Amino acid sequence: MPGMDGAALIRALRTANPAVRIIATSGLICKQHGPNADLGITHFVPKPSTATALVAAVNACPNETA
Repeated sequence: MPGMDGAALIRALRTANPAVRIIATSGLICKQHGPNADLGITHFVPKPSTATALVAAVNACPNETA
């Protein structure tokens, strides 16, 4: 992503909408207690992923209405 990494995007999305639900995905190893632990990501789908894994992550997100 030119000009912004995933962590910066998540922070910008949370600023715009604190209730936004985010499913993170990456081909890199995700360390829960690393420098970005403050992002509050609870759903993560590692790459390469399957449609089944993505659907499971979406279904695991809280079903909230605006």
